Amino acid sequence: MEYDITHLIAKIVRDQPDFDRRMNERADSLGGIACIKPSIGQWTDAGIEFLFAALELDDADFARQLPALADLTKPARAQLLRTFSDHVSVCPHCAAKYDRELDLNARVEKALRENSDLLLRQLLAETSA
Repeated sequence: MEYDITHLIAKIVRDQPDFDRRMNERADSLGGIACIKPSIGQWTDAGIEFLFAALELDDADFARQLPALADLTKPARAQLLRTFSDHVSVCPHCAAKYDRELDLNARVEKALRENSDLLLRQLLAETSA
């Protein structure tokens, strides 16, 4: 059986005082600039951190997580990682998208760190129900 407290984590993150303002500012900054190479930039829509982490997996884990791309070798994935990383470093749109993602990730980590007792209590309540 699976237990899900993501709704509580999301609420805690959304309730941070400047969350809406910062996310709106970052969304506005994305709307004003276009990706310089959409054929590469479109890959970042799934999440840049996810993309980077997936490309760094060993062959067996990569094939298990992304079976449709299982034929990509570790060296080919390393080259793709360099391509995506280089793109994010020079493309204003994708750099802004990455900044927004990193900000959101930091907010989630902060929420987890500062509310671990509450989250644990909620998880315990769900598992004993």
